[in-house]
Amino acid sequence: MRDKKRWRSLAAWALAFSMAMGNSGVMVMAESTDGGWVAEDEFTAYPEDTQPEIVQEEDQQEAVSAETGAEVGAESAELESAEISDFGSEMEASGFEAGEETAEDFISDGTEEIAAFTDDNDEEEEGEEREGYFIEVFWTDQTNKVNTNNGADIPIGVVYEWNEDGRHYAKSIEDYTLKLIAGEDGELYDSEYISEAEITESSQPGRKYLSVSTKENPGTVQFSLEAVVDNEEKTTIGQKIEIEICDLYYKLMPAGLDTSEVGSELDFSGLYVEVMGGDSEDGSDQPPENVEYWVDDYNRDVLQVEEDENGIPVSVRRISPDDGWITFVAYVKNEEGDDEEICRRSYGISELEYPIWFDSDRDEIFNDEENFEVPLNVEELENRDVEIQWQIGYSDNAYDWSDDQSFTEISENDVEKFWNIDYDAEVLTVNGEKLAAAYEWLRDNFGEEYKFAARVFVMVNTGNEDEQIELNRCQIALNTRETVYDYHLDEYNEWQMMVDEGLWINRIGDCWVENAENWDGGNLPYEITSVSVENAEGEGDTPVCSVKENKYGWDVIAEHPGAAILTIRYKDLNEEEQSFSGNIHVDKDIYYLEVNYSDDDNRMLTNDVKEANLSLHHQWAYSEEDRGDEIVRDFKVELLPDQNGNCYDEDVIYVPYVDRGYSEPDKWFLRIESKDREGMDQLYGTGKC
Repeated sequence: MRDKKRWRSLAAWALAFSMAMGNSGVMVMAESTDGGWVAEDEFTAYPEDTQPEIVQEEDQQEAVSAETGAEVGAESAELESAEISDFGSEMEASGFEAGEETAEDFISDGTEEIAAFTDDNDEEEEGEEREGYFIEVFWTDQTNKVNTNNGADIPIGVVYEWNEDGRHYAKSIEDYTLKLIAGEDGELYDSEYISEAEITESSQPGRKYLSVSTKENPGTVQFSLEAVVDNEEKTTIGQKIEIEICDLYYKLMPAGLDTSEVGSELDFSGLYVEVMGGDSEDGSDQPPENVEYWVDDYNRDVLQVEEDENGIPVSVRRISPDDGWITFVAYVKNEEGDDEEICRRSYGISELEYPIWFDSDRDEIFNDEENFEVPLNVEELENRDVEIQWQIGYSDNAYDWSDDQSFTEISENDVEKFWNIDYDAEVLTVNGEKLAAAYEWLRDNFGEEYKFAARVFVMVNTGNEDEQIELNRCQIALNTRETVYDYHLDEYNEWQMMVDEGLWINRIGDCWVENAENWDGGNLPYEITSVSVENAEGEGDTPVCSVKENKYGWDVIAEHPGAAILTIRYKDLNEEEQSFSGNIHVDKDIYYLEVNYSDDDNRMLTNDVKEANLSLHHQWAYSEEDRGDEIVRDFKVELLPDQNGNCYDEDVIYVPYVDRGYSEPDKWFLRIESKDREGMDQLYGTGKC
């Protein structure tokens, strides 16, 4: 009898990304109805989290034996029913391991009760996938043979099998009772062959034994088993099994074969036949001579068998890292000179992993970083006969290592080479400046959605005319990023002050830095060496501002209405002297625009909506006595196009309205809707009477 099922496993990976919108600034400007100073303010919208979240699904076994409670493959193969799995050490030797259930949320309807007995030796139709509760026998040594005048513990279990979404699943059941019941002759067992038989407990959860003691008479004995599942319906199932009682039988050894690496040959030279029982006086307990070992069946996706002209296997080569099996059969010549099978055994081929990954916590490379190194972790592949192959290319799906359709390998004929690969150390080095230049070519020719990526393959030779197969791969996107050094001096480009107001400039400034050493950004101190102010052209000799210095910094004081030039000299982070010049406007009254967000946060995600209310303030100081601050109620806000005629980047955001509030007529309201794309944008507006 052959059980036409094939056990296999298939790994599935998925990547999911949580995308966030890039920086998006909005500049609004307003003018009062009396023609006062135009006030301006800027707020920035940027994502709360710009790092894509990579969600990786666990490897899911699509098929292993019912013993493990995993998913059963739909492909068919021929295995003797006694060869599905052994108990104890044979489980490991055959490559089937106990594991978790594949369907954690499995719910049985429990309505089917199988009252009739099914014969364990009935042949299942090819392709048929059974459903329901079943008694399974896990024959020790893959045979139902037992010696005379001996004892045996035959492992028994209960499984539940079901089909779901086109797949077949099996789950081991732990809570059930099992007993022997009388056969057609009214007896629990045939006392001619069996002296004692009973159900005993096993130390393994869900497993019990049919423990038998045999007599001196050889023959075939049938037992009837009945199991009651401890569910709400108390589902009852029955099974008939047979054991063959022999004076002598043969067993193929060893119990297991070493798992070979992909591309190498499976060593089956140690196969031998062991005699179980026999009479030592006449030499019948000696192994037979001139035994030949043939291959009966094997997983052709995992193994490649070469045979000689007589059908005897010469070599068995592994061609896949997936799990599989191979069945060897021992033959001898009988008295008539024909080949006679004396025993067989199926050996499991365990799945192999060839792990490889990039040791990098980021995939963005700063455009002035000359030597960004991306090490490839190959520690798990040391002393394994594999080949590492590299590809540098571009794709519109650069984060998906499995996408072969959109990935295109690049050469030095396309762009100036921005990468170098140390094949001995397995390290990729990227020139950030050249990568940024290559991105200009990529965007000009293919578009913004394309990115560069490095892809690595683990390959092995199969032994067939230099044919190679892929064992694993990994990939990393190579994005370019600008280096940022912000000395926070641009705020002094146009500084507005009222008479008698002061502007404090600290001697130690903070520079916001984003580079390879400060990946997430951070402030670094720098020294301001001097601050000076001089009148702008046409302002006369009366100083508009004065400067007072102390050991901590400088105080710039507005003395008279007018315009002045502010000059700040400092040492940059490279200790080089630099200078900055900005304009100071001193007035007796000023206007400024206040922006308040609906959620007190200026950040936006993609596909988000945010509102801001805008209020215009007027502050004056005409004299010591005449000073004040008021909210301007009569003003308008309009969007102002930039030099290119755009109010904002419509690929990033959309502004459906800028309108006065009806319940709060002294405020204007701005609505911003973000889109699916990361980016940065400025929104301009102006007020007119």
